[in-house]
Amino acid sequence: MKRAMIGAMVVATLLLLASAVWAAEGVKLAEVDFGSAGNDNEYVTSGWGRSATDETGGSYGGIGPGGCRLIWDGATDDPDATVVLEPGPGGVKSLVIRHLDGIADDSIAVYVQKPNGTWVPVGTYTDQGSTETWVETTLDVSGYGFGRRRGEIPVKFEATGEKWANFDTYGQVCIDWVQAWGDGKP
Repeated sequence: MKRAMIGAMVVATLLLLASAVWAAEGVKLAEVDFGSAGNDNEYVTSGWGRSATDETGGSYGGIGPGGCRLIWDGATDDPDATVVLEPGPGGVKSLVIRHLDGIADDSIAVYVQKPNGTWVPVGTYTDQGSTETWVETTLDVSGYGFGRRRGEIPVKFEATGEKWANFDTYGQVCIDWVQAWGDGKP
């Protein structure tokens, strides 16, 4: 009887540990939501253009007021912008970016800054056409040594397409949000 009880406790403990490990996978560690309706003003950002739908009059794939921010427009005329993610405990495994593949060439390159200040390219997106479609791009950053890094992770977005005919009015490359995903293990 005593052995059966100890055996049951061991099995229950193992099941609890296994479920805790399993539950730690696929955890959203950080998110920045761009545009006047988002939370981007709570994060260190630089180089960003206007809140697209509020300030340009465009529809930007029907996202609605305050829903996204331009990487590149006439206000800064700089094709890159940065944001500093502040992930919670855990190893950062991927970045997920929701961005518009619109009428312009909305190709982008994405970089992450290492603790020594070096910018490391972690992925690109090549424009797919001339319709306004919101796309989620996942970039695997597990092989770049960001693992259990604590604190801030600067992420830089660079518009790589040529300016289009309506650049001065509508800008180029809209980002809705960026998320850091990982294992959530301390």
